[in-house]
Amino acid sequence: FDRCYVNNPVCTPSRACLWTGKTVHGHGVHNLHDVLPASERLFPERLRGIGYRTALFGKLHVSARVVDQNELHPHAGFDVYANALSPYNHDCRFHAYRDWLRERDPAFLDRLQREGSAIGNIPAEVHFSTWVAEQAGAFVAKEAGRGPFFCCASFVDPHDPFDDHPPGWSER
Repeated sequence: FDRCYVNNPVCTPSRACLWTGKTVHGHGVHNLHDVLPASERLFPERLRGIGYRTALFGKLHVSARVVDQNELHPHAGFDVYANALSPYNHDCRFHAYRDWLRERDPAFLDRLQREGSAIGNIPAEVHFSTWVAEQAGAFVAKEAGRGPFFCCASFVDPHDPFDDHPPGWSER
């Protein structure tokens, strides 16, 4: 991009702008811990209204973390809602990555829950980015040719702690 602008340098207000199509002053999320009002409509709800199948895999984060990980916004508009704010914070209602790990590698999930963000390098086969890519790819493959769809693959990285990437990925 030659020029790229955001409505707010903080992630939550900026994401709320993208999902609602409004400025910060239009939706009222000014800070990291603000909550997007229940009356706001996210654009996937509008897409669903005209026949699209909609999906989110990864991080929505349009409201305070404690709200976003436990409550589905009433006007989010997702047919498939696989939300997870980060690889960590497993004590919440919505953590589709945790649920995926529970089936894929329960021993690694146990280690991740014990060590948290101090875990260091996370192997590629159980990394959050792998989960997002696999889930989004499966949705697209399933929906292709069936009608209009919208799929958001919302990767967390790059994000702190910055050292949890799979071994060898920093050299890429």
